[in-house]
Amino acid sequence: ALPEPIEVLVRDGRLERLDLMPLSDEDVATLLATALGGPVDSGTTEQLCAASQGNPMLVRELVNGGLESGALVEQQGLWIWEGAFAAPRLRDLVDARLRRLSPDERAGVEVLAVGAPLPVDVAEGVVGDKILAALDDAGLVDTRREGGRTQVRLSHPLYSEVLRATMSPLRRRTLHRELARKFVGTHELSFGDVLR
Repeated sequence: ALPEPIEVLVRDGRLERLDLMPLSDEDVATLLATALGGPVDSGTTEQLCAASQGNPMLVRELVNGGLESGALVEQQGLWIWEGAFAAPRLRDLVDARLRRLSPDERAGVEVLAVGAPLPVDVAEGVVGDKILAALDDAGLVDTRREGGRTQVRLSHPLYSEVLRATMSPLRRRTLHRELARKFVGTHELSFGDVLR
């Protein structure tokens, strides 16, 4: 969302808004190599492409946060990511997006951050169908058909990364237990479900 003074300028036609398409994975790889001044490990590039979804601002925040935290390191001339994507500015960006949620909606995104992808019946059972619908309306949920099931996850992978990194171990444990009970109680378990 644009700050109100900027939004007024756009609305009045005194400022032009230009919406940019996400960068391709190849463009993100080039941007990373240029910004870091050397080659980047292919697994690290894949992680950063997936986490940023081609958003140059998020690429910048991830790289800066990784350098500051020591998670992004150069080893024998190759840049490698070791650790979580939980840089302070990144947390602030995600918190700004999630701050508008009600306590029940916040609990719902925490469930999805810990358990996703979740079969829709399990997600509805833990989160509640009305809360899940509200999160979907807010653009925070992505639903797609995978392996014969409708799966639900948060719409951006960084939401999950930041929420998991900032959640207490006790909260994560509570959510894991709740999800396990709901899986067993409402869902025919596949081999993958049992492993999870």
